[in-house]
Amino acid sequence: MARSYDRRVSHEVGSLGSHAVTQEQLPVDEAPVRPPRGRSTFVVSLTPFTREGELDDAGLQAHLRRLGRAGIGVYVAGSGSGEGYTLSRDERRRVFDVAVAELAGTVPVGAMGVEPRTAAEVVALAEDAVAAGLDATQVYSLDLATATCRPVTR
Repeated sequence: MARSYDRRVSHEVGSLGSHAVTQEQLPVDEAPVRPPRGRSTFVVSLTPFTREGELDDAGLQAHLRRLGRAGIGVYVAGSGSGEGYTLSRDERRRVFDVAVAELAGTVPVGAMGVEPRTAAEVVALAEDAVAAGLDATQVYSLDLATATCRPVTR
């Protein structure tokens, strides 16, 4: 069974799963499509990796460029498809930097992050987002099931 998501790109789905479509197969040179004023769509971006397990900067750039040209706002380094739990802080900063370089001034781009275990993790995410020049940061409450609670003294 073939299902077309784009007239030029066919994605085959069989009984054993799907076949990967490479970034090279996706059209990225089309004119931007902008949503009507006052409306916006956002997505939590995936974070691609090479076969060796390294961040795939070129793949991320191509993916973000496609989203930007479609007028879709992007949150990066989220806990699901953004692979936020697998990223080191340096890798997360690199994802932020790539996103800003690709999307700044085109569509809103924000830091998604993961559910924090400490207040210091929340602060670190915000500091990294500001340093990269992101437009927004998703702020989670602490995961109290795993958070370490210490008394506050004055």
